[in-house]
Amino acid sequence: MFAALSFARPARADDGATPPVPEPSPQSDPVAPPSESSPPEAASPVPFAPPSPAPPPSPAASPEPLASELGERSPRFGAKGSIVVTAGVDVSIGSTSYDNSSAESFVVTFAPGASYFIVDGVSIGLEGTIAHSAQRSYGVDDSLVGVKTTAWSIGPRAGVNVWLSRILSLYPRLTLGLESVRRDERVIEGASPSTAGNPLGIPSTTRLGPYASLFVPLLLHPAPHVFFEVGPSLFHELGRAGGGPEIGGQRTSIGAGIGVGTWWGGKTDRVPSQPAERTPAARFGDERTLVLGGRIGGSYTSYAGTRSETAGLSVGPAIDYFITERFSVGLGVAYHRSHRRALQSTGAEIEQSSNGISFAPRVGIDFPITSRLSLYPQAAVSFGSGSITLESAGSRLEYSETTVTVSGFAPLLIHAAPHAFIGFGPYVTRDAEREVEIRSKRGGAINGGKVDNPGTSVGASLVVGGWL
Repeated sequence: MFAALSFARPARADDGATPPVPEPSPQSDPVAPPSESSPPEAASPVPFAPPSPAPPPSPAASPEPLASELGERSPRFGAKGSIVVTAGVDVSIGSTSYDNSSAESFVVTFAPGASYFIVDGVSIGLEGTIAHSAQRSYGVDDSLVGVKTTAWSIGPRAGVNVWLSRILSLYPRLTLGLESVRRDERVIEGASPSTAGNPLGIPSTTRLGPYASLFVPLLLHPAPHVFFEVGPSLFHELGRAGGGPEIGGQRTSIGAGIGVGTWWGGKTDRVPSQPAERTPAARFGDERTLVLGGRIGGSYTSYAGTRSETAGLSVGPAIDYFITERFSVGLGVAYHRSHRRALQSTGAEIEQSSNGISFAPRVGIDFPITSRLSLYPQAAVSFGSGSITLESAGSRLEYSETTVTVSGFAPLLIHAAPHAFIGFGPYVTRDAEREVEIRSKRGGAINGGKVDNPGTSVGASLVVGGWL
């Protein structure tokens, strides 16, 4: 016979009294008293089998992170939606005059250029130039010659970025465009236009036609949003020169260059945030930040149908280091060497060689305006030397000079992205000393002398750079 089981309700804190405990009844006790043969320590049998332990729950799929739990992974160079500006862009205006000569120059250049990545690794862009220059310089026979040049060009370009490693990529770019160049030369004083600026030997020439250029640089990415590019370039002009004999005159240039570029924007990836202790981001002008800029390039240019040619090398790196917050010291180095063969309107060949080097220690102070803008004035003292040699038809003219120049440059910087900037501002330079030695040889007679001929330059210029 089975006896009924009764269970007491567990006491609750809000009962206010201790619940009664039922009296055990022999008839109702399902456990028999131990027999004499049973060990007194034996445990009483359990009246029913305990339930089997529940199986462990199957692992659930990881839930999608909430928007608040997601972070942004910075895009890499070449990400869709990013914009690239390289050191090849140029926006400047400048004028130079001299105290004791009639030589002078005025140059305006507007050469913007940018690329946009329409998908990851593939960019399209546009480059163009509007330039005008007016110069007066002395020829081999002491003639004062004036030259005016007006040029414009525009063309789309396409590029493909291929990553080679975590910090290296190859970024070839092809441009197909249209250009126009007009050049007018006249003698202001003297007998002939005996300067080496005219490759075709025609006083006035106009070139209009298509061109193609290819640049295949290797890019080094030392920090986000800033890169160095180095590689070969090729330019070929397809239009023909007009204004004289039908000789073609198309120019072809082969060269190489090194420059600093910057980029910003781009698609960001949403990834789960990693718990990490945040440190304040470095800013331009912080102590021990290093600023890099300048350009290095070389090229060789020939002209179809003539013996005219130009070869040149230009080296102009610059570095600044913030020794304390907002105060920097730096050095700019400039070296150039060139050789040019051209034609006079008489048909005689003329050759020009030049070289020069300068070192310019400088100091700068950064004045933050907003988180994206700052004013960065710099002052420099430059020490340099150089020479120019002109030769034609047995005549020779040599200039050699030593200079000490003070200068100031005050660009307004736009910090479009970390570690990169674009700036534009005024500059002024003044020669504290420019000693020129002149030696000329004409008809067997040799003349020479020295003259102090300091110059002054004023203008405004664009600067593209990066910092680490």
